Amino acid sequence: NLVIKDVINNKFSLTEFYSRRIRRIVPALYSTIFIVIILCYFILSPDHFNRISKSGISAATAYSNFFFWYESGYFDYNKYFKPLLHTWSLSVELQFYLIWPIVIFIIFKLFKKKIIFFVLPIFLLSLFLSSIYSENTTGYFYFTLFRLFEFAIGSMIYLIKDEIKIKSNDLLFFIGILIILISSFGFSEKSIFPGINALAPCIGAALILIASDKLILFKKVFINKFLVFFGKISYSLYLVHWPLITLYKYIKLE
Repeated sequence: NLVIKDVINNKFSLTEFYSRRIRRIVPALYSTIFIVIILCYFILSPDHFNRISKSGISAATAYSNFFFWYESGYFDYNKYFKPLLHTWSLSVELQFYLIWPIVIFIIFKLFKKKIIFFVLPIFLLSLFLSSIYSENTTGYFYFTLFRLFEFAIGSMIYLIKDEIKIKSNDLLFFIGILIILISSFGFSEKSIFPGINALAPCIGAALILIASDKLILFKKVFINKFLVFFGKISYSLYLVHWPLITLYKYIKLE
């Protein structure tokens, strides 16, 4: 969304964008990978350590989603032998960051503010392919193309947000949270994902984005120093939570 905003306002710099993303993502990621590999050297068996070494390289070079694509399903028992499994989503995000700014920049230069007419087909095509192929194998859970529609929803919300006039923003916000909670408890390892199922949490998040600027009842509940603090450290929590869980589980299994 910041990319679209800067492009429209003629303030976009591809070099500056990549520089900001690298400074934000890479140091913490590389530190986590390094520490996890050191810990795994003392905890994992030789076979499992060999895997973590390879997955560490894939995570550091932003293709861990493809690395884990070739392995077994995301929800199988062996996930507890993969302390860097969670980096698949970061690799998808980095691949998106690599391509999306260039696409948006070119579209804007050629067609000015008609970006929405190009983002929408990208959303529909990605969703269509994801819905068809996600049923075939769990490996497509990691595939960037079949996740593109999730990112496109955020872009479309930004482009049309000012045109949406909603009086019951708190109700919309509550519905968004409710949809996300239902998705969290309603889906299981047997659910086909991403595909159509992925639309549910995305729609919930979209409703929250639409309503969040004009909250009344929920403003003090969700916009406060406590939650803002956790929002600021969310990336760090994301990086360390799964290695801690898997290494703890691995030690218990021994």
